[in-house]
Parts: sequence; structure tokens; C-alpha cells
Amino acid sequence: MDVERTIAISGDAKKAVEFAFNILVAADFEIIRQSDDGFEMKGPGMWSSNQNPLAGISRVVVESGAGKIIFRADLGGIKKFRDKFIWGVGGLTLLTLVVLALFFKDDTHFNIKLPFVLLLPWLVIIPIILKVTKIRTLGTIETLLKNMSAVR
Repeated sequence: MDVERTIAISGDAKKAVEFAFNILVAADFEIIRQSDDGFEMKGPGMWSSNQNPLAGISRVVVESGAGKIIFRADLGGIKKFRDKFIWGVGGLTLLTLVVLALFFKDDTHFNIKLPFVLLLPWLVIIPIILKVTKIRTLGTIETLLKNMSAVR
């Protein structure tokens, strides 16, 4: 798991687990397993950086016991989002290369490097977007955990 946190609970641990359960269900998580002391869910997948930051979680396990809650999450949603992003930009670069090569095949001034020059800004933009998305997801997880610990 990418994120593992244990938080102390002074209130009712079952209510805190139920609170997290309701938040994640509202964020379109799919229930894999549910019991009296915890649950496991699968995330909805991340398609855009404008989505709910919790979509960056691909799998989450929440368990309660003796005054504490254990929260474990995989950030596979962000990893899949990264892969889609990279393949999308790479595909557009290749498509641009093919289209320009077809249109300018007889032009002696055509430079084959042009589509790759168009790719250069994305080499900076993609890591920034992914870093911000991961920071937002981790921040939302921390807020969820703080709210869970405040449930009475």
C-alpha cells in the first residue's frame, strides 16, 4: 500500500469507520468487503485532474480496533492517470508526425523534428500536473483522517 496511517480514536470507532465509508461511497467507490470493524473498497479511477482527489485511490482498506483506526490505500488511480496521460500525449505526437509527413512529403523545407518540438512542453507539464494531483489526493486523505478522528 502506498499510504498507511494509524489514527487514535477517542470517540466511537465504528462511527468513524461508517463516516469514512459514507464519504467513499459518495465518491463512487465500489464495495469489495464490509464488516462490523472495517471495509475494503475499489476506487472509481482517475480520468482528469479536476476530479475528486479521492479518485486517485485505487484501493482502500479501513479497519478499526482498540481505540485506533488503520487506513491503507493504493494510489493506483494516479498511476493509471499518468499512463493514460503519457500515452495520450505520445499518441498525439505520433499522429501529428504522420499527418504532417503526409501533407508535406514533397516539401523540401519540412522538418521531421517539428512534432517532437511540440512534445517538449509536455515533458515539463505532465510531471507538474501529476505532482499536484498526488499532493491533492494525499491532502484529501489527511483531511478525511482528521475528520474521522473527530467523529464522536
